[in-house]
Amino acid sequence: MTSLDPIVHPLPRLAICATLYGASAFEGRNEMRFSRLSKATELSASALSKHLRHLEQAGYVTKFREIGSTRAKDVLWLQLTEAGLQAYLRHMDALQRLVEKENPQPNAVRAVSEER
Repeated sequence: MTSLDPIVHPLPRLAICATLYGASAFEGRNEMRFSRLSKATELSASALSKHLRHLEQAGYVTKFREIGSTRAKDVLWLQLTEAGLQAYLRHMDALQRLVEKENPQPNAVRAVSEER
């Protein structure tokens, strides 16, 4: 069984990867604005930056800063790298395999009765 990726697994990072994937924001396709990613994932700018740093250090995310007329007008664009895309897809496959695992041994699971 493919194992869960410890870099992608924390919920905020999984949300980041899922959002970038959903927007087709990966190498050779699209990029997503930092502000839009923050809004979509419901992460503050500081929390998003922290989690992006982990993903970037793992080689899963790249960023590009579009320089504006002032620093406040700069736009930060993000995308999954090929390695990040593959890590996300493997992670989702591992989660799906956990959900689809064979039924447990007989008598290991029972329905909950309303009369408990």
